[in-house]
Amino acid sequence: VGTEEDKNTLIELASKIDQQMSELGFGREKRRFSAHLTMGRVRDNRGIEPTIKKIQQKETFDVGKFVVKEVLFIKSELTQQGPIYTVLKKIKLN
Repeated sequence: VGTEEDKNTLIELASKIDQQMSELGFGREKRRFSAHLTMGRVRDNRGIEPTIKKIQQKETFDVGKFVVKEVLFIKSELTQQGPIYTVLKKIKLN
C-alpha cells in the first residue's frame, strides 16, 4: 500500500535512516524511496488457491479511509547481490 500523504516527511525520514545506517557500515539504498506497506508475501505459488479464495470472500478490510489509485503485485527475489523486484501485474483503479 503506497501513500501520497506526508510523502515528503517519509522521504526525509527514510533519508535520515539511510544516512545513519551507512555510518554503521551498511550500504546506502540505491533505489528511489517509495512509501509503501507490504500487505502479504507468498513464497511459492503452489497451494495459493485457498488463500486467494479467503481474500475474495472478504468483503471489506476496515482500516480507515484512504484512496487507492493502483494495485501492484510485486515479486521479490532474494539474491546474493540483493533483492530483485519485478512488477508482475499493475492494476489501475478508477
